[in-house]
Amino acid sequence: MRVPEFVSECVMYFGIERDNPDGEFDPRYGGTAFMVGIPWEIDERYAHLYLVTAKHVVDGTNGMKTGVGANLKNGKPAFIHLTGSKWYFHPDKTIISDIAVLPASRIPMECHFRPVPLPLLSIPDHVGPGDEVFITGLFTNVPGQQQYRPIVRTGNFALAGSKEEKIQNIRVGSQIGDMEAHLIEARSLGGISGSPVFVRESVAMYMKDINRNVYLYGDFYLLGLVHGHWEMHAADKNHLDFMPKKRADDTVNVGIALVCPTRLILETIMQEELVMERKEREKSFKAKQESNVTTDSSFDLYDKDEFIKDLRKVSRKLPAEEPSQPDEEKSET
Repeated sequence: MRVPEFVSECVMYFGIERDNPDGEFDPRYGGTAFMVGIPWEIDERYAHLYLVTAKHVVDGTNGMKTGVGANLKNGKPAFIHLTGSKWYFHPDKTIISDIAVLPASRIPMECHFRPVPLPLLSIPDHVGPGDEVFITGLFTNVPGQQQYRPIVRTGNFALAGSKEEKIQNIRVGSQIGDMEAHLIEARSLGGISGSPVFVRESVAMYMKDINRNVYLYGDFYLLGLVHGHWEMHAADKNHLDFMPKKRADDTVNVGIALVCPTRLILETIMQEELVMERKEREKSFKAKQESNVTTDSSFDLYDKDEFIKDLRKVSRKLPAEEPSQPDEEKSET
């Protein structure tokens, strides 16, 4: 499955500042973050941008100087300093979620990126287990030197999460409580935490000649972000019954990753404080426009139409649409 370049252009590497023995600046990257765009109410040509990552990635810095690695428009990599920034978490403290959101005002215009647009954050009801998924993010062994080059990892949607059925989760070997999460069949490794997970819908098309539905690839949607994975002791890998254990040198990845749902990301972005901040920004922008004062603090929105154009470049051509099968004969996706 080919993917559009957009999915690599929305991500950045999350890391810490450090100096190597020679005194040169040498950042260390340990997680992934990605951009999300929320359209302005007064002008949908612009978007409020938010950097999104896993909360445990932010917490893991333990007060160290932090930042993100991003590609500039001239193609060169750069480290964007974020130390002291105010991160936002899910407003409902009774919900365990591994989501951190940062208004992207400190990300300079010189950076090259495309945010995930709002329409891709609304997943169709028929998307579910068996659909293809892919993760874009940091591969710590090969981050890129002349330019940051995110890796693409593929898999399948394994189990849909729900509010009622919480998942007993393990974050890097440390239990933090049951949480709402999707499960995907894909290996989650160091550096992938916080990465966006996209799911590609399967579309049923009735073929009159064979009198049945065939399933084709549809659009991509944001399923959520990578939280982590389970590990088990290597000696237990063939046991039929085991419980997740704390991380140890002899553990193996079970190949199932936990994904924090997009719904919780949206709820974090839509909390009252951030909503008010967006309203104030738009109000200020409008006042400057009326005073003929220009501003460069806004970003153009990478909308779904633009995304679909990129998608078509790498997607297979669909056959001409046939008349729909009568409702009583249709099979569900």
